[in-house]
Amino acid sequence: RVDAGAAVTVDYVGIAAHNLGTSGITVEVQSSDDNSTWATVDSHTPTSDAPIMFLFAPVSARYWRITVTGEAVIGAVYIGKVLEMQRAAFAGINPIDLSRRTVIRPNRSEGGQWLGRSVIREGSFTSVGFRHLTNAWYRANFDPFVEEARSYPFFFAWRPQGYPDSVGYVWTQGDIVPTTMGIKDFLEVGLDLEGLSVE
Repeated sequence: RVDAGAAVTVDYVGIAAHNLGTSGITVEVQSSDDNSTWATVDSHTPTSDAPIMFLFAPVSARYWRITVTGEAVIGAVYIGKVLEMQRAAFAGINPIDLSRRTVIRPNRSEGGQWLGRSVIREGSFTSVGFRHLTNAWYRANFDPFVEEARSYPFFFAWRPQGYPDSVGYVWTQGDIVPTTMGIKDFLEVGLDLEGLSVE
């Protein structure tokens, strides 16, 4: 449960590092103006333990809560407003739910025989680029995100209307730096992201 202190406009909730799919638990996102009467904004019963993003029409309320029907483990919950990109990106993207990054150590005998392998670490990754972003839009909308992304993970949904399960709880591998395109005042920017493991 979150008390924002005053009414805030929210249009997404992200949940990651959970066991909701394994446990078959339904999740409800609820809002309230008085911390007593609650309205369900959205609900979902995940089929896996992958990160989830609830996307809904903007709702203004002071109090917010996540309700689960059962015993759940949830490691991260984000509530806020989505940063919708000025231009879509379709080509050259590794869908985060299909992009596994596994660090393995092979085990071999002294004679070179295959003895199996040990998984050291699992995760996911993606790279995405955005082009033809106006300088004014970038400075007003994207640069504040860049500032925060240096310190905190975030949720990333490549194409939520067509692929609602392709969601990552990710972090940057370095600074996000835009480049001028030489066309009007347009900028382009690329993100190299790592995230939680893909099931």
